[in-house]
Amino acid sequence: MTAIAVSFGSALWFVIGVAALVVGLFVLCGGLLGQLIASLRGRNEPDAVTSASAVPDPVLVKVPQTQFASEGATGELSLVIEDEVWHPHQYKALIVEVKLKLTSHSHRVKRLGVLATQIPGDPEHPPDLVGFNVNDVRREVHGLQQRRAEFPCQIDPGESITFWSVRAFPWQWQGGEPEYSMVLDDGTGHEHGVRGFATPK
Repeated sequence: MTAIAVSFGSALWFVIGVAALVVGLFVLCGGLLGQLIASLRGRNEPDAVTSASAVPDPVLVKVPQTQFASEGATGELSLVIEDEVWHPHQYKALIVEVKLKLTSHSHRVKRLGVLATQIPGDPEHPPDLVGFNVNDVRREVHGLQQRRAEFPCQIDPGESITFWSVRAFPWQWQGGEPEYSMVLDDGTGHEHGVRGFATPK
């Protein structure tokens, strides 16, 4: 009787082990099958993250502005104000760091001329510094410009270049920032510019 009981117990444990093995194999196969189905679905469906990143972000312009060009200009260059940083300088002058983006729409290298600043009422001359210490302001402008990427001397076909220009304006007792224009000579006698509108206090 004891031998029969031992034999029956061994058989029972053998059956339990086989059943556990079969259940484990089913679970493993089910997991692999689920991964295979998910992989096949992923190949057929577009990746949401990739699709979203493929859509370009809108270009946000911080500074109210308008672009212009001289008569006869062919539109080979465009100038945009991307940002401004204003510095009230000792109640004597307003100094602005202007971040500009220059884009070439030409098929050839463009050598660039002078980048000038114009203010309303006197488009042929830079801002008048009479009325405050010119040397003091020039030192401040020079120090700020040294920290920034400067105006390039040329631009390649289809290239976009970002740089900074630091300029000084007469102090405005009424507050706010003045209207001004940045005008670029393209080296052929044509001008391309951008006008930043005045910001009242």
